[in-house]
Amino acid sequence: MKSLQAQEIAKKAAQQFQKNMFAFKQHIPNIAIFFENYTEQQFSITITDDGELNLLCKVTGLVLYPIPARQNINKHMKKLELLEQPGSLDKNHKALVISGIGLGYHLKELVDKIQPQFLLIYEPQNDLFKASLYSAPWFKLLTYCNIKQIQVFIQHGDAANNLIEDLNELLTAFPTLRSIYTYRHLANEPLDSQFFELGLLSAHYPATADLHSFLTLPTTSINAKPNIDENVLSKAMLQKNLIFFQKHEPVLHQQLFSLLNEHQSQLKNLLLSYLGTDSLENFLAYSTPSPAEEFENICRDPAVYGLTLSKKNIDTPFLKLVNSVRKEIEKSIFNLENTKLKFSEVFLLGVLDPKACINAVYMTDKLVVIEKNVGRFLISCFTTPWYSITKNKKPLWLIGDNAKIDYIENAYRQLRLNLIDCYIFQPYYTKTHSKLYQQLVEKIQSTNGKNSYFEKYYRSISRVCINTELHHYAVKKSEVAISAPIFIIGNGPSLEKEITALKSIKDKIMIISCGTALTTLYKNGITPDIHVELEKEHDTFISLKQLPPDYLKKITLWATSDILPSIPELFNSCKLHGASLFEAEILMHLKTDFKPLTLNYSFYTVTNFALDIILQRGGNNIYLVGVDYGFSLINMHHASSSGYFDKNGQSLYDYEMVHGAAFETPANLGGNCLTIPAFLIAKELMQKAIQNCSQNTCLFNVGAGAEIIGTRPLVKLDIDYFESQAGINKAKVFNAFEYLSIEPVRKMRSDIVKNSANTLDNLILLWDEGIRQDLNKPLLLLLTTTQRTNINSLLAISDTNYQILDGSVRYFEAILYRYIAINAPRDFYIYLVTYWLNYLKDSRKILILQKI
Repeated sequence: MKSLQAQEIAKKAAQQFQKNMFAFKQHIPNIAIFFENYTEQQFSITITDDGELNLLCKVTGLVLYPIPARQNINKHMKKLELLEQPGSLDKNHKALVISGIGLGYHLKELVDKIQPQFLLIYEPQNDLFKASLYSAPWFKLLTYCNIKQIQVFIQHGDAANNLIEDLNELLTAFPTLRSIYTYRHLANEPLDSQFFELGLLSAHYPATADLHSFLTLPTTSINAKPNIDENVLSKAMLQKNLIFFQKHEPVLHQQLFSLLNEHQSQLKNLLLSYLGTDSLENFLAYSTPSPAEEFENICRDPAVYGLTLSKKNIDTPFLKLVNSVRKEIEKSIFNLENTKLKFSEVFLLGVLDPKACINAVYMTDKLVVIEKNVGRFLISCFTTPWYSITKNKKPLWLIGDNAKIDYIENAYRQLRLNLIDCYIFQPYYTKTHSKLYQQLVEKIQSTNGKNSYFEKYYRSISRVCINTELHHYAVKKSEVAISAPIFIIGNGPSLEKEITALKSIKDKIMIISCGTALTTLYKNGITPDIHVELEKEHDTFISLKQLPPDYLKKITLWATSDILPSIPELFNSCKLHGASLFEAEILMHLKTDFKPLTLNYSFYTVTNFALDIILQRGGNNIYLVGVDYGFSLINMHHASSSGYFDKNGQSLYDYEMVHGAAFETPANLGGNCLTIPAFLIAKELMQKAIQNCSQNTCLFNVGAGAEIIGTRPLVKLDIDYFESQAGINKAKVFNAFEYLSIEPVRKMRSDIVKNSANTLDNLILLWDEGIRQDLNKPLLLLLTTTQRTNINSLLAISDTNYQILDGSVRYFEAILYRYIAINAPRDFYIYLVTYWLNYLKDSRKILILQKI
């Protein structure tokens, strides 16, 4: 029995390890990379006779925690509650420092208790960190912090011995911090000495496991350095900068001038409000990354290295290219030597460090300066000679309200930014800069391949061409109110409770099934009027084929215009909708006076797609059933009779592992329910769609799922009310939707194949000849310049051809330029160009075979 119990515990620990590694790959990939191949030396995870996990010291054979381990940790956590006085915790502006991870059972509970804005975790023992991946709830913790916008800093190994320095840096970057809570879980000599220096330990001595209560630390007791000396600041430099901006950036000059006048008599207070009490000199000493750190950041830059693609694209040539390149980077990255770096474009996030500002200017001829806080930029005018270093470079100044991703996107569309050979330079952290960093990475990835690689674009265009020949397409029309009750049916757990009611009133309402809800409705004898699909690939076709053909032939399909063409054939008829700007642009090529219906809130779930369509068409009496975006139990995440469960009611896969850790959110009928990150995003998009609809629209949310702001909660459907109503004229409702037939577009598809094949032939010839030569830096730059000229020439022929090929080429160029900048070894370029050449040949085959 003990053996079987141990096997079950070991199995769960292995599953926890997989979940935790998956979470770190998503949120903090460097930690995942480090511990993926790390082997414990002194400590390892073990299962004790009481059937619990513990930490084993290999040398002594002793376990770290008293048995039972979890019970001892829980007892200590309860003691913390006794130390806490009512109202003693700050509500805002606080950080939590956790020293020692151990088994890590305490991590999530502490974060729940403190609710910090910043979380700093220190584990000097890499062995213990690796072991915690089998036991600690990292998966839930990282998801929770992401949702709550808690900034997480994790230090392990030697990097975990700089507590005081890190806290000073934190307080300088975030001067509004009022309190820092510290929790010392395990003793560690270097960290304990720093706790002792800060006055947090009255004595400091080594111990195997010293569970220590958390303490509140006023920020002033850490930040004991001298106040800012105004003499450090150069008022002469300020004047020169103001004259420079008055001539070249008058709007920015006016902002700075107004702020300066406002605070002229209290300049020192202004500086303190933005920098805290630390001196400017000390701030500069530790805010700028070292050359080695910056070099490592550049090598692992997620904008070009950490490209994320859907798991459904696993067999595509582009994903094979990305994975091959990753392997070569992993093999080569640690053998590179630091060089002077140069990029076509550099985004500087934060201006308080003059050394970083000057370095950023010299790294590029096209600088984008981003600083949301105008006061911080004013401070930089005292310390950074913008007037001289940017004199001939004409940076793009995104200061104050202009520090938004929208302005960068506009600059890209206007061809003022290229986003190929670019680098995001963030010398220190603020919440605004971190958010902008993530948005920028997403934008660069999307531009350089993530959403725009060749086979995806070609497949999409081919399908649009085929589908628009066979089916009608939704068009704009004047809004007509549709007062008939329209039921949008999702496959959430609440659907199961309303099946009986839906059966009773199905002839009195318009039923729209969404995605997998169709199978649940079929199993319960309900035929919807309309079925909506957002998923467009072959697995959706296979799933729908499991349903009887005569059942599907009674239903109208609403789908995106690039759905797999064999899917619409299963239904009575198909109406197409453009769920993205790209599809609309393609259709504008097909018919110049065509005005497609614009859908802006159609993701991440198919229920978003369905509601967006209905709201655009003037539906004003809408019921959401099974549109839960949440669930009460993690193993009951969909309707129980749906295809997500086997005949015994067991989930067919690990839901959290696939979709992310579950966390609480306000529920529709009060209290809380569980949800996952994707559902939260989808819910927020739906709320925006509802916010923009007519004020006369009535939306009812039926069931115990997540609260959707803008809807009215209903505990259950009132069968008597609907049965008392007159039956609706469904033909009249259908006629309220307007669709257009588009003339055949075979010639357009033929032209795409011809022009793209010709361009690919030229590129294959170019790189085929290039790889036979010595792939030195000048030759590589010449080849990429020629390639870019070939791609840009497509704009004269067809925007569509350019779009098909540009994304993949941009990804290759981004990688190549990055490693040219750091003088990667010649062998790396040989492998890289070989992979690229193979990708071009694979793309050529797809064109000729016309695979979609």
